[in-house]
Amino acid sequence: MLIYLSIPENSGESVLSLLARVCSLSFSVSRSARHSWTDRGLRSLAVGTIACLWLLGLASGLAVADDPVSPTSLNDVREQIKVAGQLFKENKFSESAAIVDGCNGALLDLILRGEKKDLPEWEKIHRQLGKAAEALSLEGAELSPIPEWKEIIAEVRESNATKKKPEKSPANTKPNVGTALSFSKDIAPWLVESCGRCHVDKASGGFAMATYEELRKGSKAGVVLFPGDPDSSPIVTAIEGGIMPPNGNKVSPERLGLLMDWIRQGAPFDGTDPKGSIKTLSGNTPSDKPK
Repeated sequence: MLIYLSIPENSGESVLSLLARVCSLSFSVSRSARHSWTDRGLRSLAVGTIACLWLLGLASGLAVADDPVSPTSLNDVREQIKVAGQLFKENKFSESAAIVDGCNGALLDLILRGEKKDLPEWEKIHRQLGKAAEALSLEGAELSPIPEWKEIIAEVRESNATKKKPEKSPANTKPNVGTALSFSKDIAPWLVESCGRCHVDKASGGFAMATYEELRKGSKAGVVLFPGDPDSSPIVTAIEGGIMPPNGNKVSPERLGLLMDWIRQGAPFDGTDPKGSIKTLSGNTPSDKPK
């Protein structure tokens, strides 16, 4: 006996409902032959059982497709973005949008629970999600709005402010009371030495710090230092994580400690013109030890 079931398009009947119908019919057929276990009765039972198992697998697959697994780490988000990109290439825009939305929804929580050294990587992911959302929107997909990066950083700063902060200086020292660090003598000289080729002589990556004013202005992505809060300052995060300077030209822990202490003191300027080149602020050799 061949049983044919059709579901009208947009009927709203679920796969699980269809599964119940097929199972009910298949077992009804098998009961009609219960007094004579003929080949026909056995075939009907087998066909019904196979149909039930097949539909159960289909229902399970649809459930997974409709409910993408929420990412739990930086690597998870990277992998899911790759999957979303592949689905986009296959014109499966709804599935791609569901994954992008899931990554976007988990983004802030993952950043807050993660390590500050990963902030530059999260910023790249944020840009990728923004571009993916724009492309999907052009294809008619509806997505939740993605917050701006500066809003995320503000959340990170607020979260850090509520936590008990350990000693933060790589040199395990805090500036002595009354000891003020000099931007001209303690910070500017080694910034020029370590970062000058990319960010003083030019504006690589949209970030220039040829002057104190430009350093405070930050990059296209937003400010790079928050006076009084070195832990949330992207410039500290980038140096501490080895992202900057590139090519293994790391800033020494002592100089990074000076930068953090200077920012903790409010990132004051002690020159005469914040628009003047930091190359001319001081002819002193960069300090290697906190005062």
